[in-house]
Amino acid sequence: MSKLSRRPIFFASGGSGGHLFPAIAVADELRFRATDRPIMIVASEKSVDRSILATTSYSSLHLPVVSPSQILRHPVSIIRDSWRAYRTARQLIHTHAPAVVIGCGGFASAPLVTAAIRAGVPVCLLEQNVIPGRATVWFSRWATKVCLSFEQTRSWLPVSVQRRGESATPVTGTPVRAEFLSAALDRPTTACPPLLVILGGSQGSTHLNESFLAWAMQRPPELTGWRVVHQTGAGDDVSITARTAPLREFIDYQAISFLPAPATLYREAALIIGRAGATSLAELACLGKPVVLLPLPTAARDHQTANARWYAERGAAQIVAQGPTPTDTAHEWQRVLPPLLTDVAQRVELGRAMQATALPEAVQRIADLIEELAAGAI
Repeated sequence: MSKLSRRPIFFASGGSGGHLFPAIAVADELRFRATDRPIMIVASEKSVDRSILATTSYSSLHLPVVSPSQILRHPVSIIRDSWRAYRTARQLIHTHAPAVVIGCGGFASAPLVTAAIRAGVPVCLLEQNVIPGRATVWFSRWATKVCLSFEQTRSWLPVSVQRRGESATPVTGTPVRAEFLSAALDRPTTACPPLLVILGGSQGSTHLNESFLAWAMQRPPELTGWRVVHQTGAGDDVSITARTAPLREFIDYQAISFLPAPATLYREAALIIGRAGATSLAELACLGKPVVLLPLPTAARDHQTANARWYAERGAAQIVAQGPTPTDTAHEWQRVLPPLLTDVAQRVELGRAMQATALPEAVQRIADLIEELAAGAI
C-alpha cells in the first residue's frame, strides 16, 4: 500500500441507523480490500450511535451535535455544543490528514464535513433518499462526488451541482452491509409457520407499534397461524410485552427492542412491515422481500413518503397512510394486511418486484470512487 493510501479515511455519520449502516457497509468493503487502511467513523453522542458502533471494530469519535430542529428550545447550549463539535472535527482533520471524508447525511455529519471542506480534503457524500437531506443539498456545492440512490434525486440538488453532470452525481445505489448481500445469495427460505416482521426502526416508532397492536389485538382471523416478531425500538419492548398477553394466546408473538441478526430474520420473513427509511428498503430489496410501508409523515421534507411511492410505483411495496391516531391507522392495516396474509401469490409478486429494484453492487461502486479519490485520481 502506498504512503498516500495509508492516510486514514473518515466517515461523518450518525443520528440513526439509516445513516450509520451505509457508512459501516462501505467501511467494511474498504477494509476488506486493504486490511491495514486506517478508518474512523465520527458520529453523534446519541445512544443509538454508540450501541451500533460498539458492535464494530472501527475507531470512533462521538461529537456533541444536536439536530438544528432543537435550536429554539435550547439555543445557547446547541450553539455552544455545535462550536465544540466543529473545533474537535477541525483538530481531527489537522492531526490525521485524512485522504477522504465521506459524509453520510444528517445533522451529525455536519461538523466533520465542514472541517474537511475548509481544509481542502476531498469529500464524497452518500445520499440514500429520493429527496435529499438538507446536509446533502448544502454540502453538495463543495463535494467532489455526491453518490445518489435514485435518478430523480439529482433534480433536488443546487443547479450548480446539476450542471457538473452525472460524473459528479453518479447513481450508485445505497450501500448494503455484507450480511444482507450474503443472505441474498442463499437459497430463499420461508419459515413455518410464516413469519411477519414488524420494524419499528432503530429508534422505535410509537405510532407504528400502537397502530399495529390496535389491529392485531382484535384477533383478525387472517393472522391465525402466523408468527410475529415485532422490533419495537429501545425501551418499548417491556411495556408492549406486558400488554400483549392476550395476543400471545392467539398467535406466536414476540416483542424485541432491537434485532441482533436482522439479515437472517428478514430472509425467513414472509412479509415485512416498516417505515420507509431508504437504508432498510435497500436491504429488503436485496433480499426480495414483500413489504408494507407506513411512511413517517413528520420526516424532513416528507422524504419517507417519496421513498415509499418510488417503490410502490414499481409494484414493489404497498403503502399505508398514517392516520391522526393509531386507531385510525389500524383501520388502514385492516384494509391492506388481510389480503397479503392470505395470498401467497400476491406476496411473491411483491417480493419479485422489490428484488428488481436492488442494486447490490452499490457498495463496490462507492468503494471504487473513494479509492480513486484517496489516490488523487479524481
